[in-house]
Amino acid sequence: MMGSCKSLFRAIVMSLRKSVILGLTLVGLLAACSLNRDLVVSPPSPVLPAPEKEEGKKAHKDFFILLPESDGKVGKIEVKAEGSYRVIDKPWFGVQVEDSGRGALTPIPMRENEVQDLFGKALEVHPDLPNRFLSFSLWFESDTTNLKPESKKVLKEIVKTIKTRKSAIICVTGHTDREGSEAHNLKLSSKRAFYVRDFLISKGIPLGTFIVSYHGEAMPLVYTEDGVAEPQNRRVEVFIK
Repeated sequence: MMGSCKSLFRAIVMSLRKSVILGLTLVGLLAACSLNRDLVVSPPSPVLPAPEKEEGKKAHKDFFILLPESDGKVGKIEVKAEGSYRVIDKPWFGVQVEDSGRGALTPIPMRENEVQDLFGKALEVHPDLPNRFLSFSLWFESDTTNLKPESKKVLKEIVKTIKTRKSAIICVTGHTDREGSEAHNLKLSSKRAFYVRDFLISKGIPLGTFIVSYHGEAMPLVYTEDGVAEPQNRRVEVFIK
């Protein structure tokens, strides 16, 4: 009887040991699963398809128009587009250019009321004449500080304008064409700018009113290849407030 009890007791202990081992094994597996789950990186957000281009959407267009000054004087604007070039020198004429750079650049006459409809808001905030800059361009002979005959007349007009407006700020900026080296042209543009400044000083304009800069061939009015002597790039620009 005693032997039967011992056998039964051993069987129960062995059964309990197996249960504990099995239980520990299951706990380990669950812990491992839990650990692996924590290391999983969240899946990326789904990639949304790019929005389709709106069909029938009109291309953006720019419109350039030449308006006369309040005193009736008219300058000119130069407009370049892909394969086209146009100088507008008549008031109330404009050209249209698409954002792609294409455009026939055929000047279109505009009525004053049409301009007001298109640019009315911009014109409302346009500063009055006494508070804005006036600009003048002076042209030079090639590789010199000698003004062309027509520019000598403009220089006299500049003196008169400065004295009439009692200008406190005068910007003088020198430029050259692309004939010659960059170093030479930078020095030449400096000479041209200071030639104009010194002339204006000789006419009684205070030295402290001038802001002088020069850029050599770096800022052409008309783009050319290197080595090209372009008359419109040989200039000094004068801005008068």
